[in-house]
Amino acid sequence: MNMDRIEESFATKKDIGQSKRNRVDVIGRYIVLIKNSFPANLSLVGFRIVIDCANGASYHVAPTIFEELGAEVVPLGLSLYGFNIKYNCGAMYPGILKVKERVIEDKEPGL
Repeated sequence: MNMDRIEESFATKKDIGQSKRNRVDVIGRYIVLIKNSFPANLSLVGFRIVIDCANGASYHVAPTIFEELGAEVVPLGLSLYGFNIKYNCGAMYPGILKVKERVIEDKEPGL
């Protein structure tokens, strides 16, 4: 390999530690990407889905995706503020999913 070409690819002092913010609608683009992976010949209309986002990164995206695919969504764990991920929800607290019984019976979850 040519050492000069390698050295040209190195960051300069002024470039080290710099970042650029992506101003494009990243969340919207991600939602479209996921929805496009869902088979076009299928629909979630008529389905009621209970989704536990565990106060994590998907708290905004997951319910939106399922709603836009036609499902009625009962979201849980939507209180993300950085320190409560999986707190009283998620895999560590499976009892919260008992709301499923009320949803199946067509009762209001009341959460």
